[in-house]
Amino acid sequence: MDCGPLTAPANGNVGAASTTFGSLAVYSCNDGYMLVGSNMRECQANGTWSGVTPSCTLEMADCGPPPPATGASVSTTMGTTEGSVATYTCGRGRRLLGGNRAVCSASGRWVGAPAICGEILTCACSGTFADGERIQSVASSPVAAGTLGRVDAGTADFGALVLAEWDGWGGGHDGNCSVATCGECTPGGSNSWWTGCADVSSARLTCGCGGQFSPGDRVVALFDAPSSARGIRQGDVGTVIAGSSGTLPVLIQWDGWTQGHNGNCSSANCGTCTPSLTNNRWYTACELLGRAAR
Repeated sequence: MDCGPLTAPANGNVGAASTTFGSLAVYSCNDGYMLVGSNMRECQANGTWSGVTPSCTLEMADCGPPPPATGASVSTTMGTTEGSVATYTCGRGRRLLGGNRAVCSASGRWVGAPAICGEILTCACSGTFADGERIQSVASSPVAAGTLGRVDAGTADFGALVLAEWDGWGGGHDGNCSVATCGECTPGGSNSWWTGCADVSSARLTCGCGGQFSPGDRVVALFDAPSSARGIRQGDVGTVIAGSSGTLPVLIQWDGWTQGHNGNCSSANCGTCTPSLTNNRWYTACELLGRAAR
């Protein structure tokens, strides 16, 4: 008995030493595809092959559980397989600082770092700030007004102050952490200063994304061409510049990109926007951005 030739499944292969009674045919799939069904069929005495032709389907990457975030719960849309979106939600007493989403990519890794949920500093400034929150100076000391920084801790002593780490400044101290009474104070370089509550304000962009982002935040594209930004691919990183109350609420300056616009600063409703000379900016929807790993 001869069972005749076999047809390979789409995106796969089939091989048999012969097609006569008792012969075995073995199926396999191309790289990136997985076999659905039996990988083997036998030529039977009645001249037909046993079973049915298996199929080859696109293999779905599995990223495993999304990494945890301190003070946050996480939920996913499709478990842990390719295309699933993980969303972090901060618990009571904490504030979301930056992106809160990640996507399982075809490479089997989560794109987008775990959210930062800063603990509200209840010992200073009436709970206005959270540990790690981006701020800006509204006074001229110790740094120029408008300078961006980050809250590191608070103290109930000395009239209630916050410890600010100022971007690009080196004229301060390492934090003097012994006086901190809330927040996680870690001694660093010389960019810190204990500052009065009235001398700083939050830099959160309250005109879009619910105050999720601040100028200077590093973000990552969760999908290709976010908000139609041609040439931007999943995993590309950029910096938050300003916010808008329009349908695309956050202005991103993408690293090494020149196919965008100069910022269209007339559309910015919060943050400070000055035109870019290299057309590397694009207004983007909040849900298409994650927090970039530092």
